Amino acid sequence: MGGIFTLHDGPGRTNIAWWNADGSLDLGIDPRVGANQWVGSIVRQSSGKLLVVGGFVTFNNLPRQGLIRLNDDAR
Repeated sequence: MGGIFTLHDGPGRTNIAWWNADGSLDLGIDPRVGANQWVGSIVRQSSGKLLVVGGFVTFNNLPRQGLIRLNDDAR
């Protein structure tokens, strides 16, 4: 899920989070700092990597202008 938030279901998650099939937060996927602004879309590629698009200019404190590709563990 992307959006504008800093916490979800306990652990800190900044604008991006994933859930297990049972609705619990997936702690195996940790975006660390995350996006500094809203996340609008997340798409999983066939390779398992994630494309994340939004209004952010940094992700995990690195300059990223609204688009980033992450490994399947969100790092």
